Amino acid sequence: MNRPVYEKGMIEKAEQLARRWMPGLRQGPAKRKAWEHPQDLVHLLTREMNFIEVPAEEQAKRVAIAWLHDVLEDGRKENGKPVAVYDLFDEGIDQEVIDDVVGLSHRVFEAPNGSVLEPKEKYLARLKEQSPRAKLVKCVDRICNLREGKDDFKTKRWIRYVGETYYFIFPLTADLPTLECDFLRIELIKAVEARV
Repeated sequence: MNRPVYEKGMIEKAEQLARRWMPGLRQGPAKRKAWEHPQDLVHLLTREMNFIEVPAEEQAKRVAIAWLHDVLEDGRKENGKPVAVYDLFDEGIDQEVIDDVVGLSHRVFEAPNGSVLEPKEKYLARLKEQSPRAKLVKCVDRICNLREGKDDFKTKRWIRYVGETYYFIFPLTADLPTLECDFLRIELIKAVEARV
């Protein structure tokens, strides 16, 4: 399928930025490169969900978000400073993509004693306010995390992840079109049940 240059360029730019800003190792025993996790999301969106027809521009935005979904939390520029929202603007990333990446990122608040990360429960509850596109990418992210974590997560972390999945992530699928909703629900359940 031929995509317009704009859309293909957006995906290529997002991939380049993820690889550039997340070159280190991912946390956990798997010792994978950090950018390999977004690559898993892209694979799920483009290969496993390829039976679902999505307009090319929409698919390009989804894939760009998948590549960039962790850069504001985990990314580092060449000078060692954290990646900031303005860096995405400076790189010419589409405004809707930036909005969704921001919506999918944990917030950091400045406090007298330093930075404070948004509590996980508050972050997860805030996801219900995001766009359907962001919700879809978050569900795909959770599927990939569960697939990777089924062998690597300690029992306590796995139990927490499963609880969060049913309480916070599963409901996000309700705002998606039927085919996507059904596919994601099935994959979330399969991912949870993979560790028996």
